[in-house]
Amino acid sequence: MATRPSVRSVAVMSTQSPLRVVVAGGGIAAVETILALRALAGPRIDITMVSPKGELLYRPDTVREPFGGPPAARYRLEAICSDVGAELVIDELRSVDDDARRIALEHGGRLDYDVLVVAVGAVAEPVFEYAHTFFADGWHDDVRGIAESLETGYARRVAFIAPPHAGWTLPLYEIALLTAGRAAAARQRAELTIVTLESTPLSAFRGAGGDAVAELLSNAGIEVITATRATERDRGTLELHPGGRTLAVDRVVALPEVRGREVPGLPSDERGFIPVEHDGRVRDHDAVFAIGDACDFPVKQGGLATQQADAAAATIASRAGADVPPGRFRPVLRAKLLTPDRPLYLRAHLVAGHGSGSVAATHCLWWPADKIAGRYVAAYLAERELEPYAPIEPRLKAHAGPPPVVHSAVGDLGIEMLDEDE
Repeated sequence: MATRPSVRSVAVMSTQSPLRVVVAGGGIAAVETILALRALAGPRIDITMVSPKGELLYRPDTVREPFGGPPAARYRLEAICSDVGAELVIDELRSVDDDARRIALEHGGRLDYDVLVVAVGAVAEPVFEYAHTFFADGWHDDVRGIAESLETGYARRVAFIAPPHAGWTLPLYEIALLTAGRAAAARQRAELTIVTLESTPLSAFRGAGGDAVAELLSNAGIEVITATRATERDRGTLELHPGGRTLAVDRVVALPEVRGREVPGLPSDERGFIPVEHDGRVRDHDAVFAIGDACDFPVKQGGLATQQADAAAATIASRAGADVPPGRFRPVLRAKLLTPDRPLYLRAHLVAGHGSGSVAATHCLWWPADKIAGRYVAAYLAERELEPYAPIEPRLKAHAGPPPVVHSAVGDLGIEMLDEDE
């Protein structure tokens, strides 16, 4: 192996030697990254994906499974990597040696890189002993059983708890609304309560979006207790803080808390998340990027993760010599809230993790119309929605220049094309 130069610069790479990019992770952020890299940089880069699993789970759709919805789609990473000309390594990131530009893998291997993208996600942990914790990638019989208990009248009082470090609370509101729909369809009286530290329901959409969510909850007969933390007194009693008030319950559904996967060799904050700059570069590590749930942005959501991936990919492509400007993460939060009837579509700009200028509509506000509003991955997976396990024909067209810019329609409720101005 050739000796590396003493000056560790990755400012601009020659097109004669492809930039070696390693993407650690196999979730939506990682897939968006490899799609964006190939579209923006073409043959200027060599891509290797390191994933502990061989499939991509479309996690947002797992909320529907306990309520009779179809199983969430799963896509073969091998086929996706083949489509974009990337190598897939089934393994996990163990540590990073950025001085040597090398990572160590859990099973003993090592990979060299010119640029590393860390998209390893976060660790989800239960908070309550007696609650049924909803894990997006776990089996959902507990939530299904609660809905059935309400239908039969065996249970009546159900609390839905968002713990302090949930990262993204929308799935809890979906579960509460879908549960209310099942109880109403069975003509059963139910007392459903959401307890959250948020100052308003789905506070990331404060304003018109949050107001629309609050109206849905009120119409469904769901009480929302905001600015409140719940703890367990016993199996049938929650204690609410501040104040010490109690809430009697028959069942509890809770979201897990998330913490970062600390990566030896990289910095992390007090909860294990990796601190990053505006384009996803890890602080004080010019050749390492962190995106998605692994980084320290406070809101953990798939659509935002794809925007972080796009910013990192643009910066990397620029370094590789592609005619694209370096990226910058300008978060726009888009969410599709599932209800017993038609979905509610929400959009807001985020400033310092807080939403502003939110809107809501009963038609989709963006295109491609999917739960994860990713510029590359949404269109890519939409083509395979009916047969996610079918062989994937190469369709992604690589080019050397920037992607075409398609500006959003005029008006808050116009359909917005996902473009590079996010």
